[in-house]
Amino acid sequence: MELSKEHQNYVITFETAVQRLVMNMADIHRSARMDVVRYITEWLLRRPQYFTSHTPMHLARAVTRTRAIDYIRQQARQSAERTWDDIEQRFVGNVALDEMMIQISSSDASAYEEALNPESVFFTKLSREIIDQALIKHLTKKQYDVFTMRAFEDFNVNEIATLTRSKHYNVSRLYTEAQKRLRKVYVANPAELGL
Repeated sequence: MELSKEHQNYVITFETAVQRLVMNMADIHRSARMDVVRYITEWLLRRPQYFTSHTPMHLARAVTRTRAIDYIRQQARQSAERTWDDIEQRFVGNVALDEMMIQISSSDASAYEEALNPESVFFTKLSREIIDQALIKHLTKKQYDVFTMRAFEDFNVNEIATLTRSKHYNVSRLYTEAQKRLRKVYVANPAELGL
């Protein structure tokens, strides 16, 4: 993906802010800190819509802790270094997470993302547009923002609160109200939601 000069500067500023935050996290081993920074930067590169919606410093403060935890969890789920191959009767080395990320970026990343998240198969661009139209029609602006960030963009309540400059309990309330409103619309007429 080619980045404009402005986007390159955004990524550099974001990565610098994330690096400062990660370097002060005592619960992340020193040898893994730059890997965490790289993981968070890759997370941003897969979401270019944030280049224009948030300042790099603000976004870094909002997402660093949660994405660092995601990285640690992925490392814990990573398979053992070697497994036994029954067919060839020998130990086989597994691909490390870092090597897997390189392979993904060089191969078809969309197929891998679909395998990780089966919901993404359903939410194609067309169906997402239909759902967006229904959400805009039935939700307030704040409810729409909170609901889409939570349901479609993988933000947690604290991140949304930071990005929207709201209290976390207001974010939770808006999300719950949006769910209730959408549930009522769905029960009354599912076709209005494009389903």
